[in-house]
Amino acid sequence: MKIYIQNFENKVATVKIGKENTLNIGGDLNLPFYNKENFNPNVAIGFEILDKAPINRLEWSEEDFKSVWNNTGDWALKCKNDFGAEIICLYLLSSKLDEGATDEKHAIEAIKSVLDKTNLPLIVRGSGNADVDNKILPVVCREFKGENLVIASVVLEHYREIALSALENGHCIVAESPIDINIAKQLNIILKDLGFSQEKILCDPTTGAVGYGLEYCCSIMERARLASLNGDVDLSAPFINFVGSESWRGKEAEEIGPLWESMTAQSCILSGSSLVVMRDYRAVEILKKSIDLK
Repeated sequence: MKIYIQNFENKVATVKIGKENTLNIGGDLNLPFYNKENFNPNVAIGFEILDKAPINRLEWSEEDFKSVWNNTGDWALKCKNDFGAEIICLYLLSSKLDEGATDEKHAIEAIKSVLDKTNLPLIVRGSGNADVDNKILPVVCREFKGENLVIASVVLEHYREIALSALENGHCIVAESPIDINIAKQLNIILKDLGFSQEKILCDPTTGAVGYGLEYCCSIMERARLASLNGDVDLSAPFINFVGSESWRGKEAEEIGPLWESMTAQSCILSGSSLVVMRDYRAVEILKKSIDLK
């Protein structure tokens, strides 16, 4: 029996991140794992770390990471040397107002430490508080001009200051939307109107963990990916999913956290994610075995 294989004339945009050790994200020619010829080799796994020791130590293996929690650069280096990290995501948790907010100087020191010790591509993730991020992230963009960081994130309601700073200083940007394909497209158009090329934009559709809205997230991603492959350039940005921070919020994480995180990541990748950001190295090991990622 002849099996019909559909091919597309268009592809997902490719975003290159990093300065010296660069990493290409995206570039899909078809739906993920549609057939072995179209297997996407550009699925990347990022390791998320904090700029301070975690309050909830369940989310990282205390036995493995306790010795480096108070040194951000050493934490990143351990992820690189011990677990093969190709990209680091530094979550500026201490900039959150309810986490004992720190200033721009602390953020700059933490970022510099990670870059100096690992020389890996770096995602800098803000607190999610617009007032704080609009103050700190533009300073980060200027301080690390030319490093081609990924700045996360901008939302439709508060995008201009961070986005312009990222654009002027040569960084990539994460466009975050609340599981809404129309808002995702609108924000992408706005960023391109500001001057971003498609090769500088990653799309965060907002990830829900298994049992907490993941199905809706995946359906939005699949719709966007099909639209992109059918020629909608305004939906062609590669997906980034912050899997770790979402998965460990669920009550199930207390008992089967690594499995819960890996299941969420696998679902996102099967729906078209190009970059999943994870917390637990055991979850990464499970993920790599389950879908044969290199």
